[in-house]
Amino acid sequence: MLRKWSIKYLGAHMIVHISQFKTREELEKLEKFNGFDLLVKVLKVHEKDDQTVELRIKDITARLWSIDLPKNRFNGVLSVHNGEIIRIRNVMTELTNRRNILTPKNDTNVLKFLPSAKIVSHMTSQIPNITDQDKMLL
Repeated sequence: MLRKWSIKYLGAHMIVHISQFKTREELEKLEKFNGFDLLVKVLKVHEKDDQTVELRIKDITARLWSIDLPKNRFNGVLSVHNGEIIRIRNVMTELTNRRNILTPKNDTNVLKFLPSAKIVSHMTSQIPNITDQDKMLL
């Protein structure tokens, strides 16, 4: 009964709203910030080794980012798939000359949404998939 209610409610209401999140450009204007949360679409999941998973993600501004997450923080399993909308809590930015890299902090975690949630359908339509330019960066 709770599952039916949550699917119906989250499908009709955007609990995690886009207005709660700042774009990367807005964050760059701030003088100092400790960390920030991301609401992103997962474009590619790549297992680097037994302990690390690299996620290639895009935010609402369609910028491609890369983040390495340690598996041991998620009990050895990070079940994130291509095309999912996720919220990544408390990351830092590290701008390199080749690509945009995000660095997780000690309290970084990942929130997955139900596929029927309104935020998922909204973000999926707003964020484009991998373009040819993105493939060159990958």
